[in-house]
Amino acid sequence: MAAPTGMGPYEYQFKDSGFRLNTNPSLPFVDLYDIKGLDTPQFEANIDSISGQHGGTVNVAFMPHRLIVGEGILFASPNTIDATLNTLVSNFLPDNTEYPFWFTESDGTLRYCFGKSLGLRHNLDRGRSRGESPLQFQIACQDPRKYVDNADQAMVANTNYTPANAGNVETYPIFTVTGAWSTISFTNNTQAKTVTLTRASVAGDVVVVDFRKRSVRVNGILMSSIVTAGGWWAIPAGGGQTVKYTVTDGPPTSVVMATKQGWV
Repeated sequence: MAAPTGMGPYEYQFKDSGFRLNTNPSLPFVDLYDIKGLDTPQFEANIDSISGQHGGTVNVAFMPHRLIVGEGILFASPNTIDATLNTLVSNFLPDNTEYPFWFTESDGTLRYCFGKSLGLRHNLDRGRSRGESPLQFQIACQDPRKYVDNADQAMVANTNYTPANAGNVETYPIFTVTGAWSTISFTNNTQAKTVTLTRASVAGDVVVVDFRKRSVRVNGILMSSIVTAGGWWAIPAGGGQTVKYTVTDGPPTSVVMATKQGWV
């Protein structure tokens, strides 16, 4: 994933090299007049009454998916508007893969959500002869958080690090381990939680540990069975917690921690 460059306030883009939306008005461009689903997502709420007394119980804890709906108008040359529509359809073609939906806020901060496109819709009407075509796209996000990436952190064994999270919701790290080792542990010192992997890794092996998905991939193959201690942990809103890794044998060529700051 590579963040797009040069995005101004209120601009949007699906995929790293996708069609830029709400750009400066030089043909062709898409003017988004409405975008829903980037505010606080709906929370799951369990609300019950208690028989025989006043009051009840309310439990609100988790967010389901986030649905982003964008509506706007494509402005293009009447001679090429269909070709541009085909480009947009291809950009938003559903393929059951999560891609970043990039957007900039009023101060120019670039954030993104991960989502799967549900497609782009438009009408084949007479407006195309004037170079105009209303359109709508939808993106469904399994993970409802909005993210800003921190710089990747190359780690040294037994050294404490404090990943930043200035957002308002917890986020999860991803560790990439390259090289040989037999046992490796990732610990959140503040929470006293540890995830440990045990495997006779050799030089050249690449192991990716995704804490949000609670998954481990070895050279691209899912291999979560090598997790021997599953104290999965998160980076809380506000950050401020120290983490480290320890390893036996090897040591690996590199251990890199990728972290994010998250908002709802």
